[in-house]
Amino acid sequence: MRRFVARVATFLLLQSIVVTFVIAYGVPGHGNNYLAAFDDKVRRLEHCRGPRLVVLGGSNVAFGFNSPLMEQSLGMETVNLGLHVMLGLSFPMDCYLQHARRGDIVILCPEYHLLTSPQHQQGDPKLVNRLIEQCPRAKRYLPGATQSSWKQFFDHDALWIAHQWVGRAFRNARDRNEDEKIYGRRGFNQFGDMIAHHDRVADEWVPLDPVPESTPECLQQSIDALNRFEQECRNRGVTVYFSYPPLEETTFADSQQVIENLHRAIEKHVEIPLLHSPEAFALDRKCFYDTGYHLNEESGKQRTLRLAEAIRHRQQDRPAAALASRYERGFRIEF
Repeated sequence: MRRFVARVATFLLLQSIVVTFVIAYGVPGHGNNYLAAFDDKVRRLEHCRGPRLVVLGGSNVAFGFNSPLMEQSLGMETVNLGLHVMLGLSFPMDCYLQHARRGDIVILCPEYHLLTSPQHQQGDPKLVNRLIEQCPRAKRYLPGATQSSWKQFFDHDALWIAHQWVGRAFRNARDRNEDEKIYGRRGFNQFGDMIAHHDRVADEWVPLDPVPESTPECLQQSIDALNRFEQECRNRGVTVYFSYPPLEETTFADSQQVIENLHRAIEKHVEIPLLHSPEAFALDRKCFYDTGYHLNEESGKQRTLRLAEAIRHRQQDRPAAALASRYERGFRIEF
């Protein structure tokens, strides 16, 4: 009997060590996961008293914006909601609308791929699931996300969640030097800007695929989504401006016809005022960090200053009837 009790005690001790290890290193949302930064961004959106300027988009916004400089330029509390292109086109817009406040200014800056590719437009379900795991509150911004039943939890979800927690625990324990990570929650500042890559040289350059040719159906879906967002914002007293993302000039050249077609459609059918032409941010590779959408520190500053200047011009010229159709065609960032 004593031997049996000793074995049971040893077994329980080992299990408790494993459980403690998994909880300590595997709990989502408390580590340095990149997607966990979404929670910090939304909290800032909730707590800013205003007037607020909110920037929406994927990682081109996360990596390419200087919010303190924008606050200084326009005198508005700034929130950078940019995170990841594969969360889809509607996700950041749906997120913002649940926190919209009269008097806000929104800069909408989706990646070209979000507007022309059905795969990007709809988002990656696996990435969305990881976002919900890291930040459960994100589910409220995802119309397709539903609560799992207890049966589904025990039949499938519990095993999948356990697998995710154990795997994450081992990865986190192995990678103890989290503060050195670029793609991590701690890489963002309090405004939501990614700053961990500042003064850093990327280990490798990841080339972007050319912007894919859009089908009429996909393009119409993008136009409809943008116009729905503009209408909702207008109803709530929010001003929206459209900004094309920065893009490395080689990829831009390879995609030029697609981008021109997209621009003509946006100019003709989208109700959101344009701040500049697509060519304004077709930039040399030296302006980017590790891929053709991620600006380095200096280029992010220059982009921010140019957008602040364009917004000041728009706000001063607000009564003009041509506000929704005119933009500075000659506007181009220079380094």
